[in-house]
Amino acid sequence: MLLRRLVILSLCLLLLSVAAAEAAKVRMPPGSFLTKPVGSPSELANLVQTDKVVAQRFSKHFGMDPSSLAEYFRDNLKLTTLAKSGQYRVYFITKGGKITLHKKRLKAGTKMFVAWNGQLILEGRCGNPMTKTLPQRPKVSVVPEPPPTTPLAPTAVVEPVQVEIPPLAPEPEVEVLAEPPIELVTAPAARWLLPALLGAGAIGALGGGGGGEPVPEPTGLLVLSLGGASLFFYSCKRRR
Repeated sequence: MLLRRLVILSLCLLLLSVAAAEAAKVRMPPGSFLTKPVGSPSELANLVQTDKVVAQRFSKHFGMDPSSLAEYFRDNLKLTTLAKSGQYRVYFITKGGKITLHKKRLKAGTKMFVAWNGQLILEGRCGNPMTKTLPQRPKVSVVPEPPPTTPLAPTAVVEPVQVEIPPLAPEPEVEVLAEPPIELVTAPAARWLLPALLGAGAIGALGGGGGGEPVPEPTGLLVLSLGGASLFFYSCKRRR
């Protein structure tokens, strides 16, 4: 009986020690956003979707619904380590449930969740945020590709045809003949025209009759003028 009791007591002590060790492992630092540790962005997203307390904390801090947060954590975060030790701004949960900001010294090598652009987002161990907003990826506008064009068939090259143009024949020279001078009064006509004009003038002068000075008639004056002009042109012709 005593041996049985000792065995049972030993088993109970072993179970209590294992439970205490497991409890120590699961226990999170005070002020943590997470209720249990996670080892990847996918585990973090699953915890946001399944744990209401964790979902409420992150939604209140980032102003996003749990489903959008889980999708963002899964697609845009990666787990890495801190490259440089220093003081960092970290948000945490107070005992009253409020979210406050304080400075915390973190050592190099601390696990961190970073965004696609390298910005620190969450502390890896407790999930406490290190920023108030989540960076969004730039939207890339997709330009539709132009429809494929059918290549044109090669066109035949037409060689230029040389046409010989015969030289123009020279224009014939036209000889310009001098026009003969116009004779106003010929010599034979002057022979009989002059006596006729003189006779007509004499007759006109004698026909005045009566007393008083003779008055030349218009016809006589015209005849005398024509006779004088004929004599002038005739004399010019004789000189030539």
